[in-house]
Order: sequence, then C-alpha cells, then structure tokens
Amino acid sequence: MGADMVTMTLTLPSGTQPDWGAAARAIRGVPLANLWDTGDEIYPWEEWLESVENLPSAESAFVALRAAQGVIHRCCSELRGALEHGSDDLVAGSSPSHRFWVAGGPSWGEYPGELVEPAIFAAESGVLTIAGFDHFTQHAAVPIKRRELDFDKVDLRLVKFGVVLAHAAEQALANPPAFSEPTLLDWYETWISDLQTAEDSGDALGGLFRFISQGLQVTAWLKRPRAKLTAAALDACAREFAADADDAGEASGPVRRSAVAAARAARSSTTEYWHMVEAVSDPALRDEPELAHYLKRIYGGTLASALATEIAVETMIDAISALADLCGETTHTLIQRPPTPIASQKPRKAPRAARPLDQYLSLVLVGDGNWQAGEHAIADLDTEDRGGREQDLAELREMVTEDRYRRFDTSGAVGSERLVIAAPYAADGSDLAGAIGRLARTGVLEAIGASWWSAPAAPR
Repeated sequence: MGADMVTMTLTLPSGTQPDWGAAARAIRGVPLANLWDTGDEIYPWEEWLESVENLPSAESAFVALRAAQGVIHRCCSELRGALEHGSDDLVAGSSPSHRFWVAGGPSWGEYPGELVEPAIFAAESGVLTIAGFDHFTQHAAVPIKRRELDFDKVDLRLVKFGVVLAHAAEQALANPPAFSEPTLLDWYETWISDLQTAEDSGDALGGLFRFISQGLQVTAWLKRPRAKLTAAALDACAREFAADADDAGEASGPVRRSAVAAARAARSSTTEYWHMVEAVSDPALRDEPELAHYLKRIYGGTLASALATEIAVETMIDAISALADLCGETTHTLIQRPPTPIASQKPRKAPRAARPLDQYLSLVLVGDGNWQAGEHAIADLDTEDRGGREQDLAELREMVTEDRYRRFDTSGAVGSERLVIAAPYAADGSDLAGAIGRLARTGVLEAIGASWWSAPAAPR
C-alpha cells in the first residue's frame, strides 16, 4: 500500500483564544447533517448504529446523537490538552495574523499520530469553527455548509423526533423533582401546573419542552418508583419513545405551527387521565380484583403501567412530534442546564519510537514570496553552500504557487499565506523536506520573506 500525507492544520486569529464554552454548547446541538452528509466515511456510523437500524429513524437519530456528542467531546478535550500543554504529535507556529497548529504526516492507511483523528472529528463537525478557529484542513468531500439530511418529510420528522428526545432527556436532569418521596399525584400536579404557568407567561415553547422532559421523569418513575433518576434511566425511557414512533412508522400527531396550540393540546390530553392518576393513588381501587384483571388483559400489567402506556401513546408522542415540527435540531437551545465543560486533557507521555513531529516534518510559511531576492541570496553564497540551492528554491516555489498532488508534501492556508508541509523522503529526485532545511540554514528563506519555518536542526 502506498503512502499519502494526511495532515490537519488549525488556524486561530492572533490575539484570540479558543472559546471552549461555545464548543461545548455546539457539541450539545451538533447537527446530524454535519456528520452524515460528508461525502466520505469520516465518522464511524456503523459503530454508532451497531444496535439499531440505519437512518432515517427516531431511535437511530437518538442513538447517533448521543454517540456523536460523546466522541466529539472527547476529541475536543484531547485537542485542547494538546494545544495548551504541547504534544509530540503537534507542531505549533505563529505569523503576524495567526497562530496555527499542524498534526499528521505520511499515512499508510492509519491516521498518523494521536491527534489527526480527534482534530478531524472536531473540525468537520463544525464545532471548532464555533470555538473561533477560522480555518482547518478539509477532509470531507462535501463542505459543512452544503451538508443536509436528504430524507422525505415523514422520515425527516422521525429523525427530528429522536433529536428532540435526546435534548429533553438532558433537560430532565436540569429540573429534578422538588419532593423527596413523591406520589403520582405529586408528579402529575407538577407536570400539568408547570405547563399552565408557561402558557400564562408566554413561554409556551419552553413549557412544551419542559413538559416532555418531565414526562420522561414521570415515565421513568412509574417504571422504578424507588430508583434514582439518572441520565441512563432517562435516556432509556427516551429511547423507548423513539422506538414507539418508529414502530408506528411515523411521528404521529398533527403538524404544528403554533407552540401555544401544541402546549394547550398537551395539557388537555394529560388532564384527561386525572381519574387514572387518582386510581393509582387509591389503594382500594388499585387492589380491586376486577380492575386488576381488566388491566392485565388490556395493558398486560398494573394501573401504573396502563397510565404509562396512555401517557406515551396519547400525550408524549404528540408533544414530541409538535416540538420536532417547531424546533427540530435547534431544540438544544431550550435546555436550561450548562453543557458538560471541555476539560484540558494533558497528553500522555507514552514511549515512542518515532521522533516528535517538530523534529520530523519540515514546514515553511510564505506569502507572495520574493523569489528574485532568493535567487540573489543564493548567488551570494559561498560555492560550497550554493550547490543545489537553485533546485531547492525552484521546488519550494512550485509547491507554493502550484496546486498539484505530491505523496509526501502538502500545503494549506494560514490567513493569506501558504503553509508548506513536507516529510523527509527522497524519490525521483524530490526532497522538499531537505530543501526547506537547506534553504533555512543558508538564509534563503529569510531572503524570500518567509514569515515562519520549522525544520529539523533549523528551527525558527
């Protein structure tokens, strides 16, 4: 198998810092289209959806979003640690307009180094752009702005349904119940009154979202009244709702264009089950033999399970569908809970056979380039130093000014300048990495106006 240069260059305007808080918020709301429609196999979709069917479905959207959030968060943490603490797998540089970082090198099939994959995952998701990085090496065939979920309306509504549930489950952790030993009446009264309060205050959209998140709490509590409400338990309930929508073949309920109408419908539907709530709370009714027989025959269980079924079928699914219509993938903006911060994960100091990247790659940053000045500088060299420098300069100039494929060399943009990246390899007389080092040691790079370079034994 042949080798190719696989690198990632990240640039950040001078005088700015990465906004990792914005990155954390972006991870929470990362659009599935950014990860799905890349035109290449950038993200591990087969791994993410190993336990479910492929998109489009509500459950697969839920599972994929949860997996993507975790992976991209880990990647950003690793990347932040490398930028802040330094890494043997990273070359850092600066110009008057930017700071920049380079990871990667020649690849024979695997990602070279420990940081290329995390950087690609974080950048191609759109998260690093929101964090303030103004350029990255694009690896996907389709630019982020052109990516979309090209599904029909019914399937796209199912996908949005799953996304809404993922965000509602997170919101459910933000407003835990205020009561220590709740009864179902406590749950129900809080559930309905909060929705009424939201309608009265003009926050019907937020109220509908909190109604769904509290519905997940109620459902989880009905399943295990004595268990603590955890993220895993809430996610399990959310995933069941998503699977129910998939089983029905669509996200049921009328298409909503008004949050007020959707909130009123949710409150009206929920209130209809008040008699069931009172029955569940009345031991005499709960233990009545004929009722128990009816519930077992119709619902296959207890009055509590019957209520959970009715909530799911008649109330929650319609409310989730409404929010999918009204917000879809922007539902994350309604979460009233800070996102998980992106920690600075210090790179591990593992034994390595290879040299640190800044002792392996040769790099040079050039703008327009005063090539004539470079030729004059070569002419002024001693005879011993002059030999072969004309060819070195010509090879560098070709790499800066012409866009053509080379297996062990590549280039990218840093502001208005061109960053040339070369690995040490000589084939067919080409040795750009060696050329950069020789031009640096003899002062030619300075003569042509290169603003920065790094070459083994010739750093700057």
